Amino acid sequence: MNFANKQVLIVEDQRPFLLLLRGLMHSMGATDIVTKSSAEKAISICRKQKFDVVVSDLHLGSDRKNGFEFVEELRVRRLIKPTTVFILISADSARPVVLGSIERRPDDYLIKPFSQVQLKSRISRAWSKRQYLGDVYREIANDNLNTAVDICEDLLASPSPYRGSCEQLLVELYWQLEQPDKALDVLTPYLDGKPIMWAR
Repeated sequence: MNFANKQVLIVEDQRPFLLLLRGLMHSMGATDIVTKSSAEKAISICRKQKFDVVVSDLHLGSDRKNGFEFVEELRVRRLIKPTTVFILISADSARPVVLGSIERRPDDYLIKPFSQVQLKSRISRAWSKRQYLGDVYREIANDNLNTAVDICEDLLASPSPYRGSCEQLLVELYWQLEQPDKALDVLTPYLDGKPIMWAR
């Protein structure tokens, strides 16, 4: 992944860690980096500029939007591109599980402290997945859920490292379209196999 041509937004209310994150992204090759100390300030800049990568802390101060609320607002109000990668970071060691909402789910979740190698790897992996599923996310953003289903089904017809992510999207799309039987058909193979959190 080439970070040099990506627009990056960092949202962190703790200035020392915000500066550290900016330095890490700069070392990875990013040159267009915007930093904000709150979700509210970040939303304001997102009205004017579309970012490729958003890295946000989960906890952004009391009486302020948290990271989940932030990503949901960005996606619902279409203030980021369907292919934008959203990475949530937190000092909480217990990984939060967000179910039933494509809008609220970050592309990945990193526990502090983490290394530059970890950050780069997670962003790159999420970027590749977003690009692969880009057409699906674009149709979801435009409320064309049936078209999104068709694209998902086409993608599942060929081998892919993102098969699980595609199936997860397909289950959620069937659920939103009130087609639980089709959702169950996708989930059935997981019933007897290794427990998968999203399938459970």
